Amino acid sequence: STRVSSVGGQVSVDAEGDALVRLYQRRVQEQTLDEDLVVALLRYIITSSYDKGAILVFVAGWADIEAISTAVDKDETLRHVLWVVPLHGSIESSKQKDAFKPPETHKWKVVVATNVAETSITIPDVSFVIDAGLEKTVKFDDHLGASVLRSSYVSQASARQRKGRAGRTKPGVCFRLYTKRRHDYMEPQRLSELLRANLEG
Repeated sequence: STRVSSVGGQVSVDAEGDALVRLYQRRVQEQTLDEDLVVALLRYIITSSYDKGAILVFVAGWADIEAISTAVDKDETLRHVLWVVPLHGSIESSKQKDAFKPPETHKWKVVVATNVAETSITIPDVSFVIDAGLEKTVKFDDHLGASVLRSSYVSQASARQRKGRAGRTKPGVCFRLYTKRRHDYMEPQRLSELLRANLEG
């Protein structure tokens, strides 16, 4: 909804659009999920696509899964047409099977998952992937003297894996919630946990 106008050869952006850009840049720097952007993308997909394939949303952790579920529940339009299925390593296997079930006829299936859906499993009916580009990783903190679990950007290899989840059995589309410049700065491959974590444990 940002309006751009040219005044005296200079481009000016309205206050609302400028505020949204600043908010997004701050969230990117803090490496946190923008659930409002995810909801906007979900709305775009279901209103512009004739193909009712499943949507796979990659997030960093359980807090992000809950944030998206809550945001969808608050949206009067989406809550009636989306079936949100959480997929996380801590969920019991019987609940994880929901990710493979077909939705009701009038609903879209939205699987909100951590990197457990990156390589461990394949959901065949996924047509759309929304990749936040984040994951939880264990790193050794020199100041704390301990290993901590933190949100960080994925590697380029992981980004390729996530993109490949779309269109396994039919054409697919991947939406990445980060810039090409950010992608170019990502690690080509994630370092082994042996090189990131404290080995004393």
